[in-house]
Parts: sequence; structure tokens; C-alpha cells
Amino acid sequence: MPARKREPRTQPRYYTIQEVCVILGLGRGKVIDLIRHERLPVEKFGMALRIPIEGFEQWLAQRTTAPEKPAKEELNDDHRIFQ
Repeated sequence: MPARKREPRTQPRYYTIQEVCVILGLGRGKVIDLIRHERLPVEKFGMALRIPIEGFEQWLAQRTTAPEKPAKEELNDDHRIFQ
């Protein structure tokens, strides 16, 4: 019997809900909340929910982009209390 050639494995294209929970350090309910209210991208396969890795990374990058700090001259007296 000839040996079967194995197809090379491709990189995964989706995260499971559980994987996203681990990555973000959140519970399942909070991740579902992010899907419903914070536009975390999701695709449904029957009853299974999967998060596209590329979409997740873009979503996360948009949320973690730090706003630019104003120059010190732009801060008014109220803000200088906290420096």
C-alpha cells in the first residue's frame, strides 16, 4: 500500500472564543459582550462562533492606539495639578 502524502498544515485563520478569552485575560461573557457591543469581529459557522485572527488584530490595534499627549504649553492650570 503506497504511503499517503500529508498535506502541509496551514496557519489557523480563526480564534475560538476561549482563545480570545485567554489572549485578553477576560471571561467568556465579557468577550461575548465585546462581540455584541464593541464590534469585535466574529463569523458564525452553524452554532460555533469564530473570530478571524486578522480582524481581531486590527480591532485590538484600533482600541490600543494611545492618543497623542498635548504639548505642555497647551495644558491649562487645571491639568497641571496632576503632573
